[in-house]
Amino acid sequence: MSELSELRNDWSTVGKGWGLTTSVRNASRAISLSDPQLAINILQAISETPGSGVEIKYFLTLAHANSGSRKEVYLHLDELMSIVNKKDKEYVSALCLQGRLEKDRFIRLKGEEGAADALRRALKAYLEAYEFSQESFPGINAATLSYLEGDIETSQKIASEIIESKAQDQGELWQLATLAEAYLLKHEFDAAIDSYRQFIALCGRDYGTLNSTRKSCILLADKIDLPQELSELFDGPRICAFTGHMFDTDDRAQPRFPESLGASAVSYTHLRAHETPE
Repeated sequence: MSELSELRNDWSTVGKGWGLTTSVRNASRAISLSDPQLAINILQAISETPGSGVEIKYFLTLAHANSGSRKEVYLHLDELMSIVNKKDKEYVSALCLQGRLEKDRFIRLKGEEGAADALRRALKAYLEAYEFSQESFPGINAATLSYLEGDIETSQKIASEIIESKAQDQGELWQLATLAEAYLLKHEFDAAIDSYRQFIALCGRDYGTLNSTRKSCILLADKIDLPQELSELFDGPRICAFTGHMFDTDDRAQPRFPESLGASAVSYTHLRAHETPE
């Protein structure tokens, strides 16, 4: 039984007896195992428990963010930001979550009404988190968003601070991605490419993580003339989606896709999949 299956089974059998601490810990596990709905179910069951507060609201907001529920997540985010303060251990995480959601909104609205406001809100949240914590995650986001807003001086100042610190507060994978982006903001392209190469090699086939970093490069490409070599680094695998294809059954009167065409279909698909895109 997988870890996620085991957690789901525990929730359905004994979850109602979990205390506050166990429920929060298991909701966090559910989020890390990519089951935000399970986390929501766990957290909603304890949301009215005496002693619940900022921590519950933070994880509930994070779970809704990861589930893609845009309407619900902003309701929870407004509540979270109205109760969190600098004394809470979730303070920086809450600001970073606000920054992430506003940054995502900026990307969705890019070029449309509301995009500039979303960019400003995202930048404000990340800047506040960085100034309070000096952590490289909110720092690199603040630096990139500052660049996008046209404040190159602030962007490169933060990028320099991150490079000087070597982003040592992050694991090796994200340390490389963070340093690469900082070098990019400083226009130190050779160093950026070297760090991105190491990051990509370490990622392997983790295309979700690769795409997350690739999106930051795409954002900056509107403001920075990126070297062709850098653009080519993030060429991902081709993806073919086949839906609804099956051989005709024996009782089909009018042939549509007889099994005799199977070998030809495989050869043609293989040929097209390996063509050089235009």
